[in-house]
Amino acid sequence: MTQQTLGEAQRRMVSSVLVAEGRYLRSQNDELFEQQQRAQAARDNFAELYDNASEALLSVASAGLIRTANLAAAELLGRERTRLVGFPLRLFVHREDRAQLARLLSHGEGAAVMTVHARLITRDAVKTCRLVARRSRLKPDVTYLMLLPKNANDGRG
Repeated sequence: MTQQTLGEAQRRMVSSVLVAEGRYLRSQNDELFEQQQRAQAARDNFAELYDNASEALLSVASAGLIRTANLAAAELLGRERTRLVGFPLRLFVHREDRAQLARLLSHGEGAAVMTVHARLITRDAVKTCRLVARRSRLKPDVTYLMLLPKNANDGRG
C-alpha cells in the first residue's frame, strides 16, 4: 500500500467517523429539543393551573416578601397581582396576628403542612383566614401559602 493510498484511506475513515458523529449529535439535539418542548408545555400548564386556581395562592420568601401570587390572591388582597410581588405579606396581616405569620414563615425545612388563623387587611375589609403553609422542597427559602377566607356559609376557614 502506498503512502498516498494510506492517507486517502485515513481521510475516508475520518470522514466516515465525522458523518456518524454528526448524525449522532443531530439525533441528541433533536431529543433535547423535544424534552425542552415538553418541559415548557408542563411549565405553561402549571402556570395556567396556578393562575386560575380558585384558592388564593402565594409563594413567600423567608424574609416575608411575596414572590408570586395567583389571580385569586390578588382579588382577595384587593391589589393588582403585579403590585403584590416584592410586597411584605405582613402588611396585609392584622398587627395582633403578625407573630402567627412569622411563626408560619419560619417553620422548619421539610416540615409538614402548618396552619394558622389570621386576620387579613384588604382594601375593603378585615377578613379572617386560615393560612396553610408548606416550605418548598426545592427552594428552602420559599414558603407556599394558601389563604382560605373564613366563610360562614361553607364552614371553611
